Amino acid sequence: MKKDDNTRTEHQCHEKAVILHYNDDNKDEIKKQIDEYSHYEVHVNYLKLVIDKYVHVIVDEGVTDIGYRAFEECSSLIGIEIPGSVTSIGYGAFNGCSSLTSIDIPGSVTDIGNIAFNGCSSLKSINIPRGVTDIGEKVFAYCSSLTGIEIPGSVTSIGDWAFAGCSSLKSINIPRGVTDIGKSVFWGCSSLTGIEIPGSVTGIGDNVFWGCSSLTSIIWQDKTYGSADEFIMEFKARQ
Repeated sequence: MKKDDNTRTEHQCHEKAVILHYNDDNKDEIKKQIDEYSHYEVHVNYLKLVIDKYVHVIVDEGVTDIGYRAFEECSSLIGIEIPGSVTSIGYGAFNGCSSLTSIDIPGSVTDIGNIAFNGCSSLKSINIPRGVTDIGEKVFAYCSSLTGIEIPGSVTSIGDWAFAGCSSLKSINIPRGVTDIGKSVFWGCSSLTGIEIPGSVTGIGDNVFWGCSSLTSIIWQDKTYGSADEFIMEFKARQ
């Protein structure tokens, strides 16, 4: 099979979508391929028309990592399939993929790099595998369509700005075992109404709830606080 046959196929599951494969042979060229196949020109009666097509990527079995900034700013990427061979998603791998609506991360993944999904503004749902222990800086920042997320019990720390700008986020669980919540983690989460902080948390960064205008219930140590300021004052007093 020619290499081009493996990358240029009409994808029937999404209207106007093209399938591209991601593997060890083309991982350094994938963004160039996406740009080539998703935007092309048609000339009609001396007029130049730019046709946009969406792209669906299949990560080939055997690939172990989705690399550094692999799909960064690929605004035409609408879907991706990740096999169980993948164990890590690199720094900024999907940063700025504004058309990506959902992604299923296999349980084999144990590491998700900083800003991996930053700016995925159409992303409505995502799962975090149980093997992940740290949610890094800005991993899901500015995912403005994300309404809820389940954090597995394996996670022990949540990095700075992890969910900042997730303006549609209404609910999130912080599991027992988390010890550190970084600064500005929920900055600008204006739809968040309530949250429970487990007793295992010993450190909370500055401005963690800045701009959470709907937040009226914070449960900590079997007590409910009506505002972020009230909770933070009490939390710091006990440390």
